[in-house]
Amino acid sequence: MSKRAKILLILTSLALLLVVYLIFTLKPVNIASQQQRETGQASLNSEPLKREVDAEVLSQDYQEAAQAIVNEIIIEQNGLKAYAGTSTIGQDAETASTTDEFTAKALERVGALKIKLMEIKVPLAYKDLHLELLLVLNQMENFITAREKADIEGSIKSLNSLAIDYDWLRLPRLE
Repeated sequence: MSKRAKILLILTSLALLLVVYLIFTLKPVNIASQQQRETGQASLNSEPLKREVDAEVLSQDYQEAAQAIVNEIIIEQNGLKAYAGTSTIGQDAETASTTDEFTAKALERVGALKIKLMEIKVPLAYKDLHLELLLVLNQMENFITAREKADIEGSIKSLNSLAIDYDWLRLPRLE
């Protein structure tokens, strides 16, 4: 037998072994119809697919998480509003250092609130509220960095209008 024939025989044997191996190791796959996919009844290997989260449960979870974050926003706004009433003209070195520390800590707290807000799963019905809360936090950051009193007042007004639009927010009127 020639060298070429031996190589051909070995390759053919390997291919045959591969086919036999695949036949015994592969699991069957059920192909779902379009109707089964739409109703969530499609399955692979006879295991049901996970259904989407119930919209009502998601909505309730969002309301609870958003309420907790709004409460933290109110606390932070009160602190920033009190800080806005202090004068920064004619600062000495010690006061400037305290101001820098306050700025760093306030930015850190507002950033942490943003992260908390971004980690919440948002139902479609509350996407506008979610974006508005992020804008409130951006206004607070702008106040911290630029010291524009209008930014903190704008964030308070925005939060008050959200409380009117979403009565479940339950927050005190901020002036």
